[in-house]
Amino acid sequence: MRWRQGCLIILVAILISSCKSETVYQQDMNHISQEQTETILKQYGGIEGIRSIQFYQEVENPKEWLLFTNLDFNQADCLLKKDGSEIKHFNGKQMGTDKFNGYQEYLKYNSDHGLLFAENGEVYFFDDSSALYAIDKNDQLRLLIPNIINIDRLSFNDNKLYFIATMENDNGLFVLDIATNHCTKIDSGDISEYQVVNGIVYYILNSYEVPQVQVIQYESGNKKNILTTKRYIEWFHITGDMLYYIPEYGTILKVNLSAPEQVLVKREDATSSKIYCDDQWIYLWSEGSAVYKMDMNLENIQVLYVNQSNSQIFKIGDRVYGALYDGLVGVNLSAFHAKNFDKQAALSNSDLSIKDKVCQVQVEKEHVYYINADNKNQLFQADTNWTNPDIFIKKSIFDYTMDRQAIYYTVMEDNFGIWKYDKESQQDLQLKKHGYGLKRDGDYLYYLNSQDKNKLYRMSLTQDQNEKLLEHTPNEYEIYNNNLYYQNLNDGARLYKLDLKTHKEIRLSEYPVKNLVQSDEGLFVTLTMGGTLLFDVDDDKDSLLFHSFCSHFGTEVLLEDGIIYQLVQDEGGNSLLIRNLEEEKVVGKYSIDGWVYYYNWTWKSTGYLYAIHNESRKIKWIVKDSLTNYCIDGNDLFYGNNYYGGYISYLNLKTGEFYDIEATPTSTALGYYDFLVLENQFYYLNTDQKGDGKIKKYDRKNNISTELKGSYHASDLLGGDDTLLVFYDYLKGYYTYNLLSSEVKPLLEDINYTYMGCDETNLYVTKTEDAYTYVYKVGIRGTDIEKVVEQGYENGNFYNHYVFYTEKNNQKLWNVYDIKKGTKTQIEMEANEYINWDYFNEVLRYGGSM
Repeated sequence: MRWRQGCLIILVAILISSCKSETVYQQDMNHISQEQTETILKQYGGIEGIRSIQFYQEVENPKEWLLFTNLDFNQADCLLKKDGSEIKHFNGKQMGTDKFNGYQEYLKYNSDHGLLFAENGEVYFFDDSSALYAIDKNDQLRLLIPNIINIDRLSFNDNKLYFIATMENDNGLFVLDIATNHCTKIDSGDISEYQVVNGIVYYILNSYEVPQVQVIQYESGNKKNILTTKRYIEWFHITGDMLYYIPEYGTILKVNLSAPEQVLVKREDATSSKIYCDDQWIYLWSEGSAVYKMDMNLENIQVLYVNQSNSQIFKIGDRVYGALYDGLVGVNLSAFHAKNFDKQAALSNSDLSIKDKVCQVQVEKEHVYYINADNKNQLFQADTNWTNPDIFIKKSIFDYTMDRQAIYYTVMEDNFGIWKYDKESQQDLQLKKHGYGLKRDGDYLYYLNSQDKNKLYRMSLTQDQNEKLLEHTPNEYEIYNNNLYYQNLNDGARLYKLDLKTHKEIRLSEYPVKNLVQSDEGLFVTLTMGGTLLFDVDDDKDSLLFHSFCSHFGTEVLLEDGIIYQLVQDEGGNSLLIRNLEEEKVVGKYSIDGWVYYYNWTWKSTGYLYAIHNESRKIKWIVKDSLTNYCIDGNDLFYGNNYYGGYISYLNLKTGEFYDIEATPTSTALGYYDFLVLENQFYYLNTDQKGDGKIKKYDRKNNISTELKGSYHASDLLGGDDTLLVFYDYLKGYYTYNLLSSEVKPLLEDINYTYMGCDETNLYVTKTEDAYTYVYKVGIRGTDIEKVVEQGYENGNFYNHYVFYTEKNNQKLWNVYDIKKGTKTQIEMEANEYINWDYFNEVLRYGGSM
């Protein structure tokens, strides 16, 4: 579904016509000599070695199963029945990370040895010698296609092999007739996806000279354009006369092939990082949090499986601990000294005696319990200093909950059997099968029933009583004040409340939620808006308490005694951000009519745009597109995304008027958009098909873009005033563009200076000399370079007009230098502390104060 690596991008407009496709070549089936055959087979251990590469078929009917990467088990591969009734570990060969596919389709492929495809007893593989071979039913090796640089997306249909490939002189979509070895090129260019339906080929073609994405139909050598759009299409599927496609993250459209311009159904809450369709259901893997399916009308959602979060934050004594899933190798434990609450700074990791990867930590008086991901997911017990760890329950445990007398846990390989371990008698008792997601409250044990589409049940621990609470599946859920609060995956992961006495159900949030945080001070909710937004769910205090512009994935929050501990993951590892709840306020770069606009990153360096009202603490979701940058001028919002190709869009915040200013369907530097507003004029950067960055001025009144004349190459737009625009050329350095005369002048022709900031007067840069870094400013109307901070520093950063740095020989004393005012403030840090740049980014950069 994403752009394929290794494909050559042909920057040529592809004309869609009715002409016949060309034959690439026809290979002599007896072309391979005996010597060549022996050489090729030797590296695989002969014919038997190649055939043994195929995957183990672990279930009787693979069509009924999905294969997906289960984040609960350190990215282990699991098989999940398509009705959600059964899940098991996949014990065959693994072919990478983050898999999600139908198991029937998966059985055909293996990328451990080039690329292998198995169909009807024949095996096709891509050899290191850059050729596609086949071993037929009679164990004869034959060469199918030579001189292939890269090959991908093989599929077999009606004795024909379809594939996307990069050849020596061409790339595109090809079809090979197995019986005749007749290979035909269907189309050239950047083709990202295709599907074969009853012998008709549909594919996505991305062209650049005329920026557009097309869905094309190919039949008997003739091509027909079905759909044209400027937005990147992440995924598409055709069944019958219906076309389903994703034009942007989180949105699925359903259209008729005969009238694709008319959208029949639009679903905007289908957030998924991977997707698969079998013509009956659309299956989605939602960023590792859940697997669910949606009917072909895009109406009914059924949750098949819910991942239990491995990341958490908890406190023992004066230490805060974080077990943060790192996305690759499991969960690593970090410890932080919980002190110095008056300092808005993160504390660095401390050395721990325990090196295990821990999950689902629970603390009870003198003991800590945890699942050891390094030791078969068995339950361990240690003291609160993390010494003397020992196995407590010798089973592979999926999840557990506990009280003073017993531990309740589930075992995945036992059909999610629910067990009770009595601490005093040390006896095990099985309570029920088909349950997970356990929580203990009062006399009840709550669980998700895997035999009933993962719906929420509770069983009485004092009498024979089992009760279904919900007809849909929660992900996160908590029991608080005799109410059930939960994340409803059937309604876009929004927050719901169920009164456990009256069974009345209401929706509390218009926005998706991420975590439910329960503490002695109440129950709080973290909203999935990229950063962290903490709400009190009490009806009397239903307001925003805390927000963070933290850009890091995997944020966890703990609230205790008015202090917020936020666990984040950055390039240096895990860190802890400490906040005082009473001092929290909403800050932002743009504020209109009491609404503060802010942008939060989510994943893949993209995010969403929201607004918070400072008085009512209400939230508005401004842009549901994922974006990488934005700016506001009056009521005009400009925003863009350069991850999925690139686009710049316009939205009037009062009237709701919306349109794309420009879009380019590519994931390379081509189409990269950077922009800014100078004196009410909007300028943006567009990289053309030659890779040259050109600056364009946008006329809002007439909706026209005009390229700024002149000979220049721009990589980034930095700032300026009403007559000068400052830009950066990554090959040469810093330049100015005169908006009146179109004259381009060098400002600082030295790429060894690193950009820090630019305003209407000065350009700010840094340069490292003799292992120390110095801050300089350059007037945008002159070339004089002035050193702003005389002392060099080893650690430092720059936001807006503030420079943060430590002096040469004092790592404990941080200096905050205000360039505009020429004043310096000093902050003394503990030896193991460091400045958290997210805090300064969100407060000082947007006009707040320390």
